[in-house]
Amino acid sequence: MSKRLRGVATAMMLAAIASLLSPAGALAQAGSVGGTIGNNHSVSGGSERPSSQPAPQPHNVARPTRPARVAATSISGVWSWHAKCNDGSLWTGTFTIRTSPGGEFSGTSSGNDNGAGISGNLMGNKLTFTRQYPAHSTVWTAIVAGDKMHGSEASRDHGRCPFEAARN
Repeated sequence: MSKRLRGVATAMMLAAIASLLSPAGALAQAGSVGGTIGNNHSVSGGSERPSSQPAPQPHNVARPTRPARVAATSISGVWSWHAKCNDGSLWTGTFTIRTSPGGEFSGTSSGNDNGAGISGNLMGNKLTFTRQYPAHSTVWTAIVAGDKMHGSEASRDHGRCPFEAARN
């Protein structure tokens, strides 16, 4: 690699590192690595010609906006669910869910994997809950869309268990 190319590569690397270490608000103009190289020639070797277009103005810094409000999703009621785990096991049952203010909920789960208490939280359309079995608990996560949800359970005995549920 020629000395000139090594110098350009080093300058570009230093500029990239400097941009990572600079405050978040500092922005560099696209294509600006550090001026021109002697005799009014650019890094690419061509001559710079004055532009008839005005210099670009700095971008306005975006003002923070309020987070979009997400309509409350109702999950109260009875849901039928089925899951197929990584180990090939199949599970079915129902969730009976009671919601309380603030997105918290509790209820029961029954099915071919025995009954269990459930409790969790709903934020927007994202659901996270714990199923409490007699000897252990598992965490379930899901996305709710109307009368359907899909997600997975992290089972200690069966691996990841993707599931789907529909409101009865």
